[in-house]
Amino acid sequence: MSCWNIVTVMFILARYAPVLWIITEIYLTLSPHSAGMCVTLYRTSGASLFLIMSAAEGLLLVRILALWHNNRKIKLFLLASYLLIVVAMAICDALVWFLLESVCVSTSTPIALRFTKVERLITGKFVSAALFELIVITLTMYHSIRLRSDGIRSIGRVASTLLKGSLLYALSLLGTSSGL
Repeated sequence: MSCWNIVTVMFILARYAPVLWIITEIYLTLSPHSAGMCVTLYRTSGASLFLIMSAAEGLLLVRILALWHNNRKIKLFLLASYLLIVVAMAICDALVWFLLESVCVSTSTPIALRFTKVERLITGKFVSAALFELIVITLTMYHSIRLRSDGIRSIGRVASTLLKGSLLYALSLLGTSSGL
């Protein structure tokens, strides 16, 4: 059996793709470049960020699906929510790709106005991710409360670790998406 699966790929992307993203952001900020290079660098940066965010949210999805392994309705809701945020992030990225030409090329439109449109779309990407994280946090807390109210005072070590780990991971992603 191969050790490569979707979770491994998501982990590697979430762990190592930020290096590519940071390098392109530093290069974009510090070096002068042509309009064509500007568009290429911004697109590389945007694609890296999309992969990073999709992978991080995907790992969060895997964790919460493990927690709700026995509830088909919630699992379907979570899968639909994840698909919705990935599509929303992809749409925001696609719209940014079209606006990059106007950001990198000098026009009569003030640069602040051109950047504002791009920034709003990037913010939309982060807001959609934050919404998914909020859903996961809410369902994780609900799962914990439900276990306690069902009379299960002591849950197993694996379930307890999964609850705490999922909640901590989701809260840290929400903090990052919110810009805290």
